[in-house]
Amino acid sequence: MSKRSSNEFRQNATNRRGIVIDRDPKKMKIKVRFEDEDDVVTHWIDVTGPSSNGVKFFSMPGLEDEVWCAMDAKGEAGCLLGSRYNEKDAPPHQTNEDIAVQFPGGFIHLNTGSGAIAIKTPGSVAIEAGGDIDLKSGRLLHNGKNVGHDHKHGGVVEGAANTAIPV
Repeated sequence: MSKRSSNEFRQNATNRRGIVIDRDPKKMKIKVRFEDEDDVVTHWIDVTGPSSNGVKFFSMPGLEDEVWCAMDAKGEAGCLLGSRYNEKDAPPHQTNEDIAVQFPGGFIHLNTGSGAIAIKTPGSVAIEAGGDIDLKSGRLLHNGKNVGHDHKHGGVVEGAANTAIPV
């Protein structure tokens, strides 16, 4: 039995690097294996985020992610500080201007230098607005064809007839 008081353990927290081996998204908890401590596995520890009140952000680390954890000195309680990029798992972009979310089959990419935003998804996209949606752009393209306010149609005949596809 240790001669240290429980308060002393709370004051001597440590940062540890480990591997995520289990996840519980409903409770926002993970289990981490510390390879440098003979593969010791944590109890369930908290997953933190940049914000949890007002504007919320949710993202669980992946299984086998290399992560940094803040642990109490006993190693019994702690929280995830974040995942760590490494040679196996490199970041999706390598400039100071890039903000990205990458997932299997898709991504959301914002370049703060140019202001460009790119979105690719294998699923559907839903936009819900409580008010108007106001699109302002140079051109509005669909499959490479201009469908914006200034598009033109071929074969237009005055009257009730349908027009040809946009050109």
